[in-house]
Amino acid sequence: MPTNQIPGKVVSGARALVQVFDGSQANTIGIFSQVSYGLTYETAAAWILGRFTAASIDFTSVDLVSMQCHGYRVVGHGWHQEARLPYISEMLFPKYLTFQIYDRGSQIPVMKLTPVLPTSASGGYTARQLSEMQCTYVGILCTDESDLDFNKNTETAGAANLP
Repeated sequence: MPTNQIPGKVVSGARALVQVFDGSQANTIGIFSQVSYGLTYETAAAWILGRFTAASIDFTSVDLVSMQCHGYRVVGHGWHQEARLPYISEMLFPKYLTFQIYDRGSQIPVMKLTPVLPTSASGGYTARQLSEMQCTYVGILCTDESDLDFNKNTETAGAANLP
């Protein structure tokens, strides 16, 4: 790209890079062709005696963030290596991961998810088709480029203390 040309602001799938940090090194995962993630806030209605409608709707919690990654199955880059699915012997001492998605054009991180654990993997083979695998992860804190340091997206110390 010429130095006088500014990359576009719209991120497309071909410009997304998935990077996984496992505590020791960060690796760009190039086999995932599709990554999707979702964040759900739980809400509850507050009901007052004698009122037919809810008095308010309040946030009660944030669910675990789910992330699905689909990609090509490459020999030598299976679930345990690329997708970081632990072996049974490693389950008691899991390595928490951090996922980060970058825009390849601007090199700006657009999503960060931490701490993350893999929860499932699947794959298969079909005649005359590329072999694919699907990996599922869950994480606790998810943010976008507006605050990648989680300054606005974490609980304060003592948040679980009762008065």
